[in-house]
This record gives sequence, C-alpha cells and structure tokens, in this order.
Amino acid sequence: MGFQVTAIARGPEKESLARKLGAHHRIDNNAQDPVAALQALGGARLTLATAANSKSMSPFLGGLAPRGQLIVAGAGGNEPIGISGSTLCHFFLVCARLREQ
Repeated sequence: MGFQVTAIARGPEKESLARKLGAHHRIDNNAQDPVAALQALGGARLTLATAANSKSMSPFLGGLAPRGQLIVAGAGGNEPIGISGSTLCHFFLVCARLREQ
C-alpha cells in the first residue's frame, strides 16, 4: 500500500525490535521530540497508540498529518487524552483550508 511505518519508543535498546517488526523509521522519544520528528516525515496519517497511559498519548496528536487519525488501543488510568488549544486550532484551520479547495 506504500505506507511507511514509524515506531516510537523510549531508549535505543528498542531499535532492533522496531526494525525486526518492520518499521522503516524509528523515533526515540527520550532523545528527540517525537512530534517534530513525525512532522519532518510529513505527519502521521494514522497513529496506533498502544501506551498503557492515556496521558502519554496526548503529545502525539500534534504529530498527525491533516486528516490523520489516532487509534487508541490501550489507554489506561483515569486521565483523559488531552489536546492543547493550539493543536485543536491547527486541526480546525487545516480542515477549513482543505474544504475550501
């Protein structure tokens, strides 16, 4: 289908597993800003979030491409997935521009 898979995980020790599982790119969120790294790759069209903590998923919303989707497959705890006002504003502006075209 032509998709590129990017794995995001903490620590360099997870590099080989990510590659073994088929990741084309790997982002170590301890060593770099994952949102900036995703945006540098063009943004994520789909993010499959498997973290057990919903709070840790919130920052990755900023890494989505326009019309990108987040699938949550493991949110836990009592905290909601948060979205900042600037991220929400960005999505509304992008969607408005896409509708105008």
